[in-house]
Amino acid sequence: KYGQLELSAHQLTFVQSKSKEELYHLTFSALGPIIISNENSRIYGDNAKFIEEKQELTISGNVSLTQNNNTIMGDILVLDLASGVANISGSVKTIINPTRNNK
Repeated sequence: KYGQLELSAHQLTFVQSKSKEELYHLTFSALGPIIISNENSRIYGDNAKFIEEKQELTISGNVSLTQNNNTIMGDILVLDLASGVANISGSVKTIINPTRNNK
């Protein structure tokens, strides 16, 4: 877990720097399939790399982001954990499922 995000993966490799220049920053790599989730979103992919110094999580390989029954798929997803903004690049496909209001 990292904040509200939960990661599951086939294999995780953690590296924590001990040099003064890098100020004890943590990085990890995950091999998949991986699932990163919070209360209303799920990200799927084959690989992930987290760099604490940049507060950036990069997911690659068969990437999909599902949120509120909508899905965006692509090659690479970069999640800025400081702002919560995700950018998907590569061959991007979007599936939007409109919600209906029955009043």
